[in-house]
Amino acid sequence: MVDDSPRPDRNYLDTDRSRGIFTPTDREVILGNKEYESEQGLRNARYRLREHVRESLIDIFLMASYFDQDELAQVLQRQDKLDDEAEHPRLSFSSTLLRIGFRVLYERSKSSDRGFLERVESDVQGALSKVYEELTDNIVTKVDVDITLETQSTDSDELIEHLVFGEPSMQTVLSYFHHGDVQLLRDKLREHGEEIDHTDQARSGPIGPDNDLFEFYTPQQQDSE
Repeated sequence: MVDDSPRPDRNYLDTDRSRGIFTPTDREVILGNKEYESEQGLRNARYRLREHVRESLIDIFLMASYFDQDELAQVLQRQDKLDDEAEHPRLSFSSTLLRIGFRVLYERSKSSDRGFLERVESDVQGALSKVYEELTDNIVTKVDVDITLETQSTDSDELIEHLVFGEPSMQTVLSYFHHGDVQLLRDKLREHGEEIDHTDQARSGPIGPDNDLFEFYTPQQQDSE
């Protein structure tokens, strides 16, 4: 699931936050803002980060297994309070954790006889049953999970036409901003004098070619080239 907030949240890019999984210096390395005297120095630093992440994922498993529900609720309430004080959109912890899980399953599916979606369905069934039984007095006797993905290439004419002239979902719009040619979309909107009339206009209104989203994503794409 893609966060459907129409305004980009730069808070996770602040490198001087208190230590979490990463230190401020670690974040500078990940964002490419720290220079090393040699390529080997950079490779050593990134190897250390990968090992730290691996141990951190084990700690997340430990937290999921031994944190009680009240403790987890306090963590979420504390973050919501900080987000409100900073006046930026709330971080979507649930979406972030799901994305990590799905990426792990995708990598595992490459070396498995089972496909990606089959692994997702199987793991969702097992995890959902376990969590529900832990939090309630009920025993799960059946879970039905059937996932279907409909996809389009980001460079397809049909997708551009849908964004410019159709009524795309906000999820589709933000997915394109993450993975598509943002400048091409901007040029098409200006060429036809159009705005993106997405399905969530009640919350954020249409997205024109001068919307902040274009300013946010276009420089990122240029810097990565």
